[in-house]
Amino acid sequence: QTTGRIVRMSVKPGHRRQGIGRALVTHLLDVARRQGFTQVRVSTEPDWQDAIRLYTRCGFKACGRDDEDLFFVLYLTESLRLSTIT
Repeated sequence: QTTGRIVRMSVKPGHRRQGIGRALVTHLLDVARRQGFTQVRVSTEPDWQDAIRLYTRCGFKACGRDDEDLFFVLYLTESLRLSTIT
């Protein structure tokens, strides 16, 4: 398997915008790279604007949607380490 998935990750509203979500995503992407994954996909609800903003700032690109969710992908072979992104 070469695709990792982050499913329904959330940071409690009172703790958002403190870098917790970015730290979690960074850690998960580092683990995925070490395990040889070539891409990571996430899904979120269209009205979860904080999650959408987090994923796009982390380099994920929109890749689809269905009746309930938006889907994003990050190709690890083409991405920089998140720690270098500001």
